Amino acid sequence: MSALPDPKEISELFTNLLGKQVTVKGGAPAADAKGGTLAVYSDDAGAVGAVAVSDLPLASNAGAALSMIPAGMAEESIKAGALAENLADNWHEVLNVASQLFNCGAGHRVKLADIHPASDPPAAAAGLLGAPGGRLDLEVAIAGYGSGTLSLLVA
Repeated sequence: MSALPDPKEISELFTNLLGKQVTVKGGAPAADAKGGTLAVYSDDAGAVGAVAVSDLPLASNAGAALSMIPAGMAEESIKAGALAENLADNWHEVLNVASQLFNCGAGHRVKLADIHPASDPPAAAAGLLGAPGGRLDLEVAIAGYGSGTLSLLVA
């Protein structure tokens, strides 16, 4: 079983990775609106251990901040209703690094398996989405960029 991270851990990881102050606090569930993402984390046996659902604003802003792309590019992506390719590549890297948030000391490890549109979750994640063992809904604000929502679900 994966563990839910503490919001402070998430803030520290994002701050260190993005090089910008990142504030994390409780929030509403991430919407599956157009442009949002659903990251599936699986264990060595291929079982889904965790899912991270993000809205388009978070994916765009974090993707831009990772490579110091101007915030205006993230805003354009949000207005277009789709994650720009370069921002998607960067967001993938953020989600990959974020896998460490779910790994507990008991030897249970997960890794990023795949990323899907939030509006079209894979069948493998359906059980976890319907009945998670734990859930954390957050608002994530990136200094100089903007904020978005992130929902973390664990088996």
